[in-house]
Formats: sequence, structure tokens, C-alpha cells
Amino acid sequence: MISLPRAVLALSLASLAVACGGSAPESPPPAAPSPPPAATATAVVAPAVWTDSLTFDEKVAIMKTRMSPQLGKVFQTANPQHYANWSCKTCHGPNGKPATEFLPHLTMAGGKLTCFADKPEASKMMASQVVPAAAAALGLPPFDPATKTGFGCPGCHTIDTK
Repeated sequence: MISLPRAVLALSLASLAVACGGSAPESPPPAAPSPPPAATATAVVAPAVWTDSLTFDEKVAIMKTRMSPQLGKVFQTANPQHYANWSCKTCHGPNGKPATEFLPHLTMAGGKLTCFADKPEASKMMASQVVPAAAAALGLPPFDPATKTGFGCPGCHTIDTK
């Protein structure tokens, strides 16, 4: 066994040899950079137009990239306090139901929606701002009362008839 003074001497001589041009033990070369992890899922691009034949992921992409941001602005402008926490839950509820199952039902009587008589201000805002914004977000024409075609109230609300 080396005594303490011999160990100090051996360490000193090794240090001197390295300092005077001797070679130090080689350290391993740095590891090559690892490639980026492979993507586990590709991003789904939102189609330009909503159709019933879209996949669930395509529909979600439209909702997240166009529908929610555009309608969020409309509703938050109309009532900033009530819609301050705009999210998917605003229209789909805490359990992610279809909007037609979560949002209030509208009533049709005598060929007209009763909400225009019951809640005229809210109905006017929905018809003049929300429906056009939602239709644009979906790439669809807004409802046209003359032709009775296009995206309108039944796109989000269930319509009950009396």
C-alpha cells in the first residue's frame, strides 16, 4: 500500500508530466446530437368548408382555428363580462356535448322563431352578427330567409315546433 507521502509524490509527478506536455487521459468524444423525436401525430388542417362528411379531427380543427376565435370576439364584444371566459364549454358544456344538445332550444310557432318576440335584442344580435360570423367560420353561406337555405339557428340550436 502506498503511504500518504508517496501518494502525494505520485500525484505531483503525474500533474507535472501533464503540465510539461505529457498527455492527460482522453475524455470520451461528445455524443452526437440526437435527432428530434418523431412526431406522434400530424396536425390536422382545418378544411375550408364544413361538411357532414368531415372527420371528427377536421371538425375540431375548424372549431379551434376559426369558429371559436371568431364567435368568441362577437360574443365578448356584445357582453364582455358574461363571455369573459369564452371556451369550448361555452357552446358544448362541461361534457363536450354537441351544441344542439347543450345550448338553449329555440321555439318555432306559426313559421317564426318566438325568440324574436321574447328576446328581441339578443335575437337581433344573433341574426345580424353571430349567424354571419359562424357561417363564415364554417365556409358556408349565412341563412337566407328568402330561399330558406344556408347556415342559421339550427346549426347550433335545436328548434322545437309548437
